[in-house]
Amino acid sequence: KDSWNCYPTISPWGDEIVFNELKGNSMNYYLAIYNLSSGRKDYLNTEEGWLEPAFSRNGNYVAAGWYNYEEGGGLYFINLKTQKY
Repeated sequence: KDSWNCYPTISPWGDEIVFNELKGNSMNYYLAIYNLSSGRKDYLNTEEGWLEPAFSRNGNYVAAGWYNYEEGGGLYFINLKTQKY
């Protein structure tokens, strides 16, 4: 719902979707994961500025670009068990 160009990617097992979401009036994307079985949506972190996420082949990580005007950007790999990168 409030997402534009959300870049959805389905997990290797087809049970989850990772995507970018615009929240409120923000023009920055937050990183979210949606469980198709439970209908639950969780945010992987509280930072904005995430771009084009994708699952790793084994489904344990999400790779996503991150950018902010003050700090620049990079490519991050987020461990889905710990939600750390």
